[in-house]
Amino acid sequence: MGQLDRGATEVPAPPAIDLRSDVLSPPTPAMFEAMTHAEIGWTLHSEDPSVDRLERLGASMLGTEAALFVPNASTANLLALFVGAERGTAVLLDAIAHINVVEWYGLALGGLLTRTLTSDRGHLDPVEVAVALGDGAGGRAPRIGMLVLEDAHTFAGGVAIPPAEIVELSALAHDHGASVHLDGARLFDAAVALGVPASALCASVDTTAISLSKGLCAPYGGLLAGRAAVIERARTLSFRIGFGRIHKGGYLAAAGIVALETMVDRLADDHRRARRLAEALDRIDGLDVDLATVETNLVNARLDERFGDPEAVVARLRALGVGMMAMPGRQLRAVVHRGIGDDDIEATVRIVATALA
Repeated sequence: MGQLDRGATEVPAPPAIDLRSDVLSPPTPAMFEAMTHAEIGWTLHSEDPSVDRLERLGASMLGTEAALFVPNASTANLLALFVGAERGTAVLLDAIAHINVVEWYGLALGGLLTRTLTSDRGHLDPVEVAVALGDGAGGRAPRIGMLVLEDAHTFAGGVAIPPAEIVELSALAHDHGASVHLDGARLFDAAVALGVPASALCASVDTTAISLSKGLCAPYGGLLAGRAAVIERARTLSFRIGFGRIHKGGYLAAAGIVALETMVDRLADDHRRARRLAEALDRIDGLDVDLATVETNLVNARLDERFGDPEAVVARLRALGVGMMAMPGRQLRAVVHRGIGDDDIEATVRIVATALA
């Protein structure tokens, strides 16, 4: 057979310094070594020892009864919505929550309504949450079936939500008969930033989703964690809709085990570099960084209107070797990960300054 004709379209080379997302974090040699020597079985019949070990390890680190290995955190969020909220009820969440902005299809597929609140840098007001829950319980609005929290909070700049705040909001939801799901794609970033174990952030919620392939650098995967009965329902559903049929999943799970066992503490390096980048960008004329939100590995820099279209600035930066993303509100987003070193941070600052000169 001849080579596939791609026409005039070529796969673009990635930027030399790629800060677009931490999903671009490179896996470690130890992960590939573990994959090479992984013991595998038939995942469909729960006979894969590597998958079983990963799920048990994840549940232990999150302080839950059980966990389910899934393709990514978005899949975990989707399953949580399906098993945690009754169709026709509303999901209460921050208007800029990742589930509402990016994964809205899960709400639609689950037959769920939305009730959004405006947060203060990712922190929901308990009074407003209580009012919304009360409106649903009193019949003045659709009943709230689930409260969704996010930690670390992506579109709030990566802020870390402390355990006490999660406990307070979860108690309000439970008092009104609503379940609580924690979108913790970057949960370990939040835990490291706050200096607490990840289990402290999950203790009061019903389900938690985490990513293994962002800051933890695994090549694939996420986990949904919670009570055993809930996770078993999610497991059954995942098989029915195809998510649970990860054939030879043990190879991928082996890398996830390495991620959980070896990559959590090093997240502090990402946070240190993100802080350095944020402070330097904030000193560049035309950029404004809310330094109060730079607690983990995300940096949002607002671009002054005199510099024109943020997308054009992102394209200019890419041509100079730096990858960032243009986000709503004229924000330029950079996400630090294992593939970014101290020299890359300094080079990024110089290149951004040049691009805006």
